[in-house]
Amino acid sequence: MFSDLVWEGVLNQAKYLEHLSPKDMHLFALNEDHMHLIGVKVTTDIDLTTTEGFNWLRSNLMDDAVEFVQAKKDYSTDKHLDKFTLIQQGANITKGELYAYLFKLIN
Repeated sequence: MFSDLVWEGVLNQAKYLEHLSPKDMHLFALNEDHMHLIGVKVTTDIDLTTTEGFNWLRSNLMDDAVEFVQAKKDYSTDKHLDKFTLIQQGANITKGELYAYLFKLIN
């Protein structure tokens, strides 16, 4: 019960999630009634999980090998479970700086 209360508190405070993989980046804004996703995919031979790969992305955001997508998804009946599921799949809670930067860039 205690851990459930702790997780509920953490999930209530979480405003942004990031999930990085070698070729994809998923940045989530956790709004009150929905999640907004900014997805980044690279189609070149780099690994976004490395410093070199991330630096390449920063320098080449407008390269043809970089694709952006955006999506909105309403929460299910249990928005805490929706957030927790993303964390279980490897997402990390962040302050949203990268999300804000890319949101401004592509909108």
